[in-house]
Amino acid sequence: ADPATTSELVREAGARSALYLPLVASGEVIGVLATAAAALSYYSSDHQQLLQAFANQAAVAIERGRLYGLEQRRRELAELQQRMTQTLGSTLELDDVLRQILGYAGSVVASDWSSVHVLRAGAIETAVIRGQDGAETQEPLHRAAILTEPLYSQMCETGAATVVSDTGREPLWRPPLSDLPIGSWIGVPLLIDGDYVVIMDLYSLTRGLYTQEEADAVTQFSQQVGFAVRNARIYAREHEAKTRLEELDQLRTDFVSTVSHELRTPLTGIKGFTETLLTYWDRLDDDRKHHYLDRIYGASRRLQRLVQDLLFVSRVEGGTLPLSVRRVQLSDLIESAVQEVKQKYRGQTILLELPGELPLVLADADRAQQVLVNLMDNGVKYSPEGCEILLRGTVGADTVQLTVLDHGPGIRPQDMPRLFTRFGKIDQVIRAGHVGTGLGLFVAKQLVEQMNGSISVQSVVGQGSEFSFTLPRADQ
Repeated sequence: ADPATTSELVREAGARSALYLPLVASGEVIGVLATAAAALSYYSSDHQQLLQAFANQAAVAIERGRLYGLEQRRRELAELQQRMTQTLGSTLELDDVLRQILGYAGSVVASDWSSVHVLRAGAIETAVIRGQDGAETQEPLHRAAILTEPLYSQMCETGAATVVSDTGREPLWRPPLSDLPIGSWIGVPLLIDGDYVVIMDLYSLTRGLYTQEEADAVTQFSQQVGFAVRNARIYAREHEAKTRLEELDQLRTDFVSTVSHELRTPLTGIKGFTETLLTYWDRLDDDRKHHYLDRIYGASRRLQRLVQDLLFVSRVEGGTLPLSVRRVQLSDLIESAVQEVKQKYRGQTILLELPGELPLVLADADRAQQVLVNLMDNGVKYSPEGCEILLRGTVGADTVQLTVLDHGPGIRPQDMPRLFTRFGKIDQVIRAGHVGTGLGLFVAKQLVEQMNGSISVQSVVGQGSEFSFTLPRADQ
């Protein structure tokens, strides 16, 4: 206790004499030895000399104990750093690194809450928060503009840990988003690499718990942690690049496989029927000649569609496809699309379930019709012969949604991610005589998104699928 408190305790005990002696070590007063007696003028100079000698020995013992404790602490931190080096070197996943950082920080300085936030270009990219019970979440504790706040701005400028011993007495302190009654706080910049910043926060509900000594202890391993985070970033970039190369390689393989197949079939037909005509022209009647020529014409049209699809995809991805977005009467667009599909598939029944009046939409009429035709064409090809296709319209507050419902085999959940990708065909039973390149849904998605809409699918295996897309209303 301090001298004032000690004197108060002496008076409360009814003592009438007291002797206070300083505990001096290395030329500094490190404490006070206090004695008290009930009698007046109890202490003599002999008492003072004897107790001072004891106080001097006690001061030496206390100082030795303090130094021993500091040495023990230094050894513990050194061992902790060694373990941390081994552990952080065993993983290159950033989330794992961040979790390990909080674990080791808790071994260095006690905290009720701790967090690590990764910011890129001023926005929070990821976060790991550890609560009092040790549970971890990834919901950020900070606002996106955290680095503009005075304490964090100062911390990043100096690159050193910042400590607030009593948040109630610090005018620059701003609490995190949570309603925790924070008493003490330590902030540490783990990595500052241009627009990429990693900061760690340690929170205590107790005021006066943290001092610069605790902040210095955490700072000792912050540089080492920065290296681990940097290595995790490098690994993530290399992994992303490798994944992208693998995707490109797979895309090339799919492209070669699909185009080769799509070219081989019509070319084989053209070659075969042409050879037949050239060889047996004089022996064939007019009906047979017309049949063979019609097959050649059909195969050539199939080749033409493939080339057109590939060129169209190239223009869409390259951003060179011009769109004329304007106010479009949706009912006219639907009527044209339905007629186009019925002409392609003779006898196909398409049911309409539309509201009495459809509002105008903002779209490129030709491209919106192409999207609707692609979705209905997809539904027809994957539905059994004779099954109707349903086209449903729904008017929302800001958009109009068109949905195509089919009676196909449905789509398995694991196949969903491939639907709107290039050449994203899946293993399903397709109606005989109709083939696809796997580009229709990909083109539909690109067009819808360029018209500020969205496209989605819902499916139940064995019951069919629902493909929907939205277009913004023109009257909003």
